[in-house]
Amino acid sequence: MIGLHKLAAQRGDGLMPELYDLLLRNVERRTDYPNVSEFPLLEARTPGQQPEKPLGLEAANGNNVVAFAPERAGVKGKG
Repeated sequence: MIGLHKLAAQRGDGLMPELYDLLLRNVERRTDYPNVSEFPLLEARTPGQQPEKPLGLEAANGNNVVAFAPERAGVKGKG
């Protein structure tokens, strides 16, 4: 990453330092919030848009809900 920044500084290209800053912010965000994942906006469908591939029987039956493990006793939660 530092090599990209140095290369951009030598060439005077304004795009590379912004890309470097974006990458650094993403690393900081993942460090601060390790359990959070970004929503894939570019892969999301708009309302009413048909999916490219079939969703399967689970989606038709309403069984496509992600089940999370129950919170264990004695483990500190957010607070």
